[in-house]
Amino acid sequence: MARTALVFVGVSTALARGGQEAEPRMMVDRGAVDEVLRIEHEMFEAIARKDVDTLVDLLADDFTYRSPGNPDVGKPEFLRNVAAIPVEIVSIRGEALRADGYGSAVVVTGVQWATTRGADGSEETGAVAFTDVFVLRDGRWRLKLAYGVEPVGSEARWSLTVRPGSSRPARTGSRCAPPRWWRSWGSGCMRRS
Repeated sequence: MARTALVFVGVSTALARGGQEAEPRMMVDRGAVDEVLRIEHEMFEAIARKDVDTLVDLLADDFTYRSPGNPDVGKPEFLRNVAAIPVEIVSIRGEALRADGYGSAVVVTGVQWATTRGADGSEETGAVAFTDVFVLRDGRWRLKLAYGVEPVGSEARWSLTVRPGSSRPARTGSRCAPPRWWRSWGSGCMRRS
C-alpha cells in the first residue's frame, strides 16, 4: 500500500512540475479570453434584467446547466427559468474570475454573487461557485456548459440578510439553503429574514 501511495505522489509531483506526463495547455490569444470575460459580465447583466433575448444569443444551442443533486437543464428550460424568477434581482456580480484558453474553448471560474428583493422588501444575498465553458462556434464565443455549486464553508459567510429599513446585514447563524426558485436554474446559498 505504501508503494502505491509513493507512486501516486511521484506522478502527482511530476505533473505539478510540468513533467512530460502533463498534457500541455493549448492557449488561445489574450483577446479571446478578454472577449469571453466580457460576455460573462454581459450574461450577469442579462440574468439580472431577466433578458432572455440577450441570453439566447450568448448560449450555445446545446447549452447545459448542471448542479449537484439536480437534473441537467437545457437551453429552453434555462431561459424559461430565468424569465420566471419570482423575485427582483437587485444585482449580480462575479468575483475571483479566472479564464483559461484551451484551443477552441475558454473555461471561466469564479463566484457569482446575487442580491434579490422579495415582494415583502427583504433582500437575500447568496453565492454560487461556478465553472463556465465557452466554445468558439461560427466565429462567436458561446456558453456551452455552466456548472454551479454552493461554496464550501458557506454557513456563516454567505448567509447574510438585509432586513427592510436596515442597512446592516444580520447573520442567520444556521446553514443556509437556496430557496426553491434558485434551485430551478442554479444552486446557491441564500437566506431570507
